[in-house]
Amino acid sequence: MELVKSTNTTFKAEQDKDAFLDYAIDWSDWLLKDDVIISSDWQSDYGLTLSSAFIDGACTTVWVQGGIPNRWYNVTNTVKSKSGRIDQRTFQLHIVDEKTELEGTALFPDMGKAVESLKNNQLAITSCLPQTDFSEDYLAAKLRAAEADAERRLRVFFSETVVFAYEPTQQEIDELPEGMRWHEEAAYDYEPSLWTSEDWGYLVLRKTPVLAVEKCVFSYPAPTTGFFTVPDSWIRVDKKAGHIRFVPSGSALGVAPLTGFVISALGGGCQIPDMIRLRYRAGLRNAGKDYPDLVDIVKKMAVLRILHDAHIPQSGSISADGLSQSTSLQMAAFQDEIDSALDHLAQSIHGVSMVIL
Repeated sequence: MELVKSTNTTFKAEQDKDAFLDYAIDWSDWLLKDDVIISSDWQSDYGLTLSSAFIDGACTTVWVQGGIPNRWYNVTNTVKSKSGRIDQRTFQLHIVDEKTELEGTALFPDMGKAVESLKNNQLAITSCLPQTDFSEDYLAAKLRAAEADAERRLRVFFSETVVFAYEPTQQEIDELPEGMRWHEEAAYDYEPSLWTSEDWGYLVLRKTPVLAVEKCVFSYPAPTTGFFTVPDSWIRVDKKAGHIRFVPSGSALGVAPLTGFVISALGGGCQIPDMIRLRYRAGLRNAGKDYPDLVDIVKKMAVLRILHDAHIPQSGSISADGLSQSTSLQMAAFQDEIDSALDHLAQSIHGVSMVIL
């Protein structure tokens, strides 16, 4: 609640369309000595609702609600004192819409616009729904859930994400750019085949497509001990497939720690768990722009979630005045269409999956 006092006739106030606030006008400068207010009447332009008016000494108060956003309203208070004097004062009230902005996502940075599009397009043509007047929060929640589902099924981040292939420190997390997503995964095991003559320095990352490899450290014997940081000039990346090739080159080729380690540990043909620790960036930088069909599919997934919430029967019929109409809803076919579209998108993002038997 808000109490506003004014002693002039040009007072202006602002109020949200859904708010219910009280306003008071101070008449102490108008009242004569020993005079008091005996009646108070409030009037406003059409559209506001005034209620619970009362007199508190030299102040008159009224509660105000309603109104149309972006419109000004005059609110007038007429008073009469015990001595018979009558006067009135007016203040102007501006009604606004302080609706909380819906938080955006990677595919829908302007969530309010996305919700409006979903309501006016996809839901408008879905004739089987008993209603389409859903709240914005509800529709936004369905879009977020559908986007998260698609992200898991496609096995890709829809926005640039920093991946720590080890447990990051709090300082590393705090130093990330504002709003940057991050993900933690297990470090990579050293396999004896990593340094063979056929597949020298070959490693497959778990998250693709890869945008950049920021750091690669060989940690042994303790996980917190990095005995060798792989030079950037050694790293060759197939970004779409997430393949890393370590190709020693330049002056770092004869690094003593690596040479000693290769002779003692790697040369022994043993597997070392969690030895390769990486920090890299993965995901899609402009998912909505580069894959507009992805946005369309996620909206369809959101509609399917709404249909499930509505518990619509698979079939039904209506008869009236000798006329009959039957309806059927094949949600399984709708789901199959979405699954097929996601499969094609996965091939586009990650490439064709091949299995050799």
